[in-house]
Amino acid sequence: MSKTQFNFNWIMKIVLLLITISCANPLDSRFNTFNLVEYENEGRRINNKIKLKKQDTLDLEFYVSNFDLPSELNLDLFSQKYKNECVVIENDKNDSLSATQIWFNYDDKSRLTEYTYGGCLTCGMQAYTIKIIYTDNLAILYKGKPFEQDVDLAKCSRYKIYFDNRQNITRLEKINLDRLIKKIELVKKQLNYRG
Repeated sequence: MSKTQFNFNWIMKIVLLLITISCANPLDSRFNTFNLVEYENEGRRINNKIKLKKQDTLDLEFYVSNFDLPSELNLDLFSQKYKNECVVIENDKNDSLSATQIWFNYDDKSRLTEYTYGGCLTCGMQAYTIKIIYTDNLAILYKGKPFEQDVDLAKCSRYKIYFDNRQNITRLEKINLDRLIKKIELVKKQLNYRG
């Protein structure tokens, strides 16, 4: 075997080894890894690891499109546009049966604090309100009937949304009647942060 042939064989072995290592590398930066835990009625736990293509931001739109949670609210909790405002959107004003109104209330930090969907007679969608309470890096979304004044928040279905310091969602929990139904948690973060 010639020296050139010998070097070529070693180079090929090294290249194959590097390809094998890179394919098996759990730190592949092209993906975000999530742990999805679902709880059944008997309290049994179903645990799955899910790899999804890397995203620049992990907002509600990302979670709704990939996990269908929270399906009732597919919008950003943080506005660049509104501060201390109530925004009303009316759809199809000409048809009174399919007309809907949606209200968005924002606080002084441009965070969505209340979302009310007015319902739709022809499409069968019932009206509902989502109230959002914020603490440091946590938002809790309570879903209930609209315009109720004395709502027992403990009896509402709700979502807990945990954020990092750049407003990317790192964990989302669905709770119904004080029982954890589903939890999605970012296990391995490979983000290009916004801002």
